[in-house]
Amino acid sequence: MHTFLRIIILLLTVSGFAGEVPDNWETQPVSEESICIEYVENDNGAPGILAHLPVGLDAETIMRRLWDPYDNANRVDKLKKREIEQDTGTTRVINYCIQVLWARFEYRVFWHFFEEEQLITWRLIDGDLEILDGRWKVLDRAEGKTYLEHLAYARPKLSLLNSFLKPLYLKEMKKLLIEKQRCLQ
Repeated sequence: MHTFLRIIILLLTVSGFAGEVPDNWETQPVSEESICIEYVENDNGAPGILAHLPVGLDAETIMRRLWDPYDNANRVDKLKKREIEQDTGTTRVINYCIQVLWARFEYRVFWHFFEEEQLITWRLIDGDLEILDGRWKVLDRAEGKTYLEHLAYARPKLSLLNSFLKPLYLKEMKKLLIEKQRCLQ
């Protein structure tokens, strides 16, 4: 019964967001506050975002701040729990819980920091999501600007929810990226 109620609540929660993303959402580039965002899908059809954020900090500082799970650059409003289960210095397992109104999603994520490549990757270990993976990568551009590349995919386990959650996921990711860019200036 608990799972059934969760599904109903989630459908009611996100149904108001349906239609905010155009039919060709996976290929339509968007530009907002100098962030270039492209909606993409992975090989399994999971919705994702590829974004390039111009940032003001140097690459080392950016990577250090992104690797610190408690830094303001990693703040997520709907995040109710972030607990480090394992930490080797360059890899981490973190337990998360995100709440969307009354529905809670718990999951564990494996993080890997590649210092020389200026790259941080993450992938789902287990939990209430089917797919969650992505990366942060610092890119130096010829014009002297530093960009942070963000690529992330997410999909819940219940395929029934996918059409409802795509617009919500994309809308929330845009807000998150704008906030992250602000924190890394």
